[in-house]
Amino acid sequence: MNNNLFSNFKDSLKMVEGAYKKLKSDLYYDKTMPFAKKRIAVLESDRELFTTTLAKIAENLTNQKDKYFDDLIKKIDFQILPKTFQSAKKNNHSDVLITSSDNNQCISKIIFFIDMPIELFILDYLWMILLGKIAAKTSHIFKYRVASKFKKGLYNDNKDLIKGIDFNSNRGIEYYYTLYKRWKKGYVKKIKENDSNILLVSLDLKSFYNSVEFKFSMIDDCLNNDSRLPSIAFLTKLTEKIYSKYTNIILEYKQILTTNTDTFIFPIGIRSANLLREIYLHNFDKTIVNKLEPLDYSRYVDDIVLLIKLKNNKKLDKKNIINKYFVETNILTYDKNKELYFNNYPNLYIQQEKIRCISFPRNKKNDILDICEKILIKISSEWNLLPDIDTLNSSFATDDYDIETLELNKQLGDLGFLNQNNSKAVLILSSLRKKLRNVTLDSENKEILLSRIAEFFSGSNCIKHANSWRLILEIFLLCGDVKNINKFCLKINKQIQKLSFSMLDNGEVREEHKEGLLARLKTNLEDNLKSTVALVASLDYNFATDQDTKSLAIQIRESNLLNHNMVSFPLLNYSSIPNLVLTEKNMSMLFENHSQLSTLDQFKLKWSPRYIHHIEIFIINFMFNFYTKKKELFSFKPIFKKYIKYNNLLDFENNLAVSANKKSKNGVTHNSFTITNESSKDPKVALVNTKINSEDVLANLHSPEEYLTYENKKKLLKILYTAKTENVRILVFPEFYFPIAWLMDIALFAIKHNITIITGLQYLTYNKQAFNYVCTAHPVQSSKNFRIGFLQFREKNFYAPKEKIELSKMKYSCTDKRKPIYHIIDNGKYKYSIILCYEFVDITSRASMKSEIDILFVPQLNPDTNYFSAIVESSSRDLYCFVVQANTSSYGDSRITAPYRSIDKNILQIKGGETDVVMIAQLELNNLKIKRKNYEDNLNKSIDACIECTKLKDYMTYATETKRAKCLDYNKKICSKCKFVIKNEKLKGTPPNTAPDHT
Repeated sequence: MNNNLFSNFKDSLKMVEGAYKKLKSDLYYDKTMPFAKKRIAVLESDRELFTTTLAKIAENLTNQKDKYFDDLIKKIDFQILPKTFQSAKKNNHSDVLITSSDNNQCISKIIFFIDMPIELFILDYLWMILLGKIAAKTSHIFKYRVASKFKKGLYNDNKDLIKGIDFNSNRGIEYYYTLYKRWKKGYVKKIKENDSNILLVSLDLKSFYNSVEFKFSMIDDCLNNDSRLPSIAFLTKLTEKIYSKYTNIILEYKQILTTNTDTFIFPIGIRSANLLREIYLHNFDKTIVNKLEPLDYSRYVDDIVLLIKLKNNKKLDKKNIINKYFVETNILTYDKNKELYFNNYPNLYIQQEKIRCISFPRNKKNDILDICEKILIKISSEWNLLPDIDTLNSSFATDDYDIETLELNKQLGDLGFLNQNNSKAVLILSSLRKKLRNVTLDSENKEILLSRIAEFFSGSNCIKHANSWRLILEIFLLCGDVKNINKFCLKINKQIQKLSFSMLDNGEVREEHKEGLLARLKTNLEDNLKSTVALVASLDYNFATDQDTKSLAIQIRESNLLNHNMVSFPLLNYSSIPNLVLTEKNMSMLFENHSQLSTLDQFKLKWSPRYIHHIEIFIINFMFNFYTKKKELFSFKPIFKKYIKYNNLLDFENNLAVSANKKSKNGVTHNSFTITNESSKDPKVALVNTKINSEDVLANLHSPEEYLTYENKKKLLKILYTAKTENVRILVFPEFYFPIAWLMDIALFAIKHNITIITGLQYLTYNKQAFNYVCTAHPVQSSKNFRIGFLQFREKNFYAPKEKIELSKMKYSCTDKRKPIYHIIDNGKYKYSIILCYEFVDITSRASMKSEIDILFVPQLNPDTNYFSAIVESSSRDLYCFVVQANTSSYGDSRITAPYRSIDKNILQIKGGETDVVMIAQLELNNLKIKRKNYEDNLNKSIDACIECTKLKDYMTYATETKRAKCLDYNKKICSKCKFVIKNEKLKGTPPNTAPDHT
């Protein structure tokens, strides 16, 4: 094996570029290091300099030029920020609960971040993933870790350090918040499922990153001197120099334990520390598990949770528990100051005030676990569908977890389920930001929202919640409120100047450096605020507070580090058109003014910091075809190829889970699609009964943004939440329900929750012509168990006469298709299609569906309910399928009708109503398919059995009606016992010429 992995420049460049992509993606999701994002933005905005910089790193790595790297290491420094705050008020009665919020707290602890040239961040990330590949062979190292897991697909089975790593995509480390939530879910579930008396013990290491004494020689020992380690030795030595430089800098300012020249602390903010801490604590984990043999043991960085089986449920106090399980087993030892440290790690101390011990008795209902599960749901994105501005009428600081006692409140705090990181304020604001995207907020709701934000984020709170600055500023931007952005920034800057170290914990920093560090902390906070404003202003340059901020905002947009979830239309920020307002809600204005909008910048795509959803490409492809008047593409393969290319998913290239074919039947074209989906044979179908007025539909032609109100979006999200909680598989909206500006929202929802959504779109217009479309969002499961989205758009084939007249009054025209086209979907369990309103009256279109489908969906805005009622009932029998009709509640007759006997045919039906209602029914598709398959055979068997039956009497041979009646009654008794008779079931028989197998 080559002892120098970097001997080939081409390979070195490939690895450097790959590491950069992953680092950029990591920082994109990071909320704590805006200064590092700024470095990325400045570098990447100058494309020539950016390309040269990456090549220079690779060249010096290949040639192993120490001077180049040593010059970079000399520039290593640190950033300092507040970590925790403490009340300056004295509470002389610790047993009294203080209910008022203290907004004048002082800094009690600070946190140091490493700050260094972006070149060193890149090389550090590269070294981490190379070392991670080597360490992957010794999986026991990571047996108990929860944090900083590598994403699936980063490594493959090839042991080679280049071929065995995906350097093409931006896949790196999993997002920390997702892992943290999954960790808590895991141990709550294990407690609930175990039938033993369980003791939960939670420990927290004190100042872990600054207390470690790490030696790089530990790597060889832990990885058994792997033969691949020498090939990355140069990069290992470079990383050691980074750690050494930073440790020596911090030693000057902070009193830390390590004094050895060959031991180092872990810099916060450097990604390789995520891996080295697992190597460092490997024996630490083994010692605890071997000595205590717990039911479960896991560690999230320096947070440790053990589940210990108790022989009885005898109550133990915390001191006895620590002595019994940790001191007497020689895991922990008390020093002369009664502080607890780990025997084999004398530099690692336990934070005794954070030790938590909770007993869970066997076979007893425990409310705390139920509440924990509720909280985990509430802090997930699913719950974020619900909170709205009304919630802000209560204080941010109030509790929303239905806690009835202070003791229960304390237990939840002990388990880490009530803390500042998951505060109600951040949850509500995060939910509101999602709702306010592509929404026009009325003045009353805006006033409530802004006043509540101002109320909560006052005094020291606006510094304590510095990680929420961007969130708040983005809400101001969505409200179109540049004045409040300026006011909020002014308030923060004033609070920054008031900060002091008067309450700083003893031992945090050396006394002689306090004044200088405080000044640096203020500067760092001011710089972070400027970077945060620029991040928000990158969406709309009009919100930049000054020219410097605008310049940085332009650089951030060029590097695509802005919040993509704030962009109004998919991939708009990947366009090369300058000065676009990325939060513009009027899609028509965007595309009509910028015909080249769909020409995406290949540089931005290559260096994209995030995964690009399949559905984003579907939507922009549709809009591009629409506004350029190109023929609608039947083939979806070009879209999928773009998806593979944009995300560097070469391993998915042959795993397309959608196939298609086209055929004509009775002059009607059927585009048939076969998809793979986690569908049940008998799906739950939900009809949305909501009010849509013809007047509003026509008014939206000229002012589509008028429908984009907060109240309308809130109604939509409540509908989606109901569908999710009721495990609906197909959700059907009426005609004209959905504005295309919200299409991304429902498409993402459909994929995440495996719900097919069918909806009519509001009119799209181009050159005084109006277009009526139906859209279907299908979740699709690839052969690699990877869920993607498949979006279909189809224009209405036949516009209603009244529709044409009303459009002409608005000076718009519409055109019928000469040859109607319909889509048929086969998900492997059942087939379905969609007919849009007036298309339903075309008998040829309906007839073409015969023997082709199991469900026919009919979104409509139709006042002629009697006529359509007759068509629904006849179509259900004629096509032998379920018919799902979704109409506006203004006209009614939304229903699900089946080919059942008259008393059972309408499974559900509703008319009218002011409030949105989601009606749900489970379709018995399996019974229908069995009946269709076997009906003809069973009928013929019954006929043959009657002909051959010797028990039946021919009542026609009898002379009198009385004798005939008696004979008929006798025959009925005989037939009722016959196994061949076709019984009178609720499911009717199939009509003539019905193919049993959809062919």
